[in-house]
Amino acid sequence: MHAVNFGEVYYDALKTSKDKANQLFETIAELPIKILWNIDKELIKQAGNYKVNFKMSYADSFVLASAKINNAEIVSSDHHEFDAVEENSNLKFYWIR
Repeated sequence: MHAVNFGEVYYDALKTSKDKANQLFETIAELPIKILWNIDKELIKQAGNYKVNFKMSYADSFVLASAKINNAEIVSSDHHEFDAVEENSNLKFYWIR
């Protein structure tokens, strides 16, 4: 998970409650998920390409770019953003619903 996406999850929970957001932040930090804290030129270029080609949120373009660069599977329930990507790319998806 890229830090941009980690921040998006935190932000979304923060709209409900600061306590809930902080609890979620700690829970995610304890899961066996690698958080990618760095942003480099390759990641920015790849994210930009996904953003333009698939017309998605900027944060979601980081999901795809991080997966491509790290040869990782994308875990999501966001069919709205990613169905077209799955159909038109070689990225791997694991749908949780």
